[in-house]
Amino acid sequence: MARERDKSAVQQAARVEIDRELVERVRRQAAEQGRSERGLIEEMLEESIRVRRLPGIAFRGGPTGRRAWVLGTPFDVWAMMELYRGKGRERFIEEHGVSEERLDVALAYYKAYSDEIDQRVAANARTPAEWHRLSLGHTGSCAGREQARVGTRPARMKLMLDAHLSGRAVGKALVESGHDVRALDSESVLEGMEDPAVLRP
Repeated sequence: MARERDKSAVQQAARVEIDRELVERVRRQAAEQGRSERGLIEEMLEESIRVRRLPGIAFRGGPTGRRAWVLGTPFDVWAMMELYRGKGRERFIEEHGVSEERLDVALAYYKAYSDEIDQRVAANARTPAEWHRLSLGHTGSCAGREQARVGTRPARMKLMLDAHLSGRAVGKALVESGHDVRALDSESVLEGMEDPAVLRP
């Protein structure tokens, strides 16, 4: 019975009337991003729940999608976890100037959403050769896939590497393969710019 009452309460909340101006802002943002209104609302609700559950966490977007990051630091949670694993607690705090409290926020987020963070860490650990193979698999056409299969030159891709992907390593390998690559960690002019400005053609 308790479960039924809880389910009913959630359904009632989902049907609550929302301010028209707020609805219109959601519609405009969904249209700008080329997304469904429902998908955007679900994302907003999920992020809001996580932020309330774990104070000190916020979310930001980028070429690789929205990521959890720790307020007061330059680090996404996944990047903090990658560095923490490699250096340990004391060395990480000393070398990166991150307080124990903020590191604990990242650890708490990881404990709650470890699969999400592990996937991002694994993606960042890919070698340049692996990134190149991925680019071959996303040429977007049968002809491109056939070119990749027989070893001829693939279709040229335009790529933007996020700040935690090395432009010197990953980016260089992709450029040498004929792709048009920009990397946030290699172009100081891009620092501090909003995502839409960075991604503008």
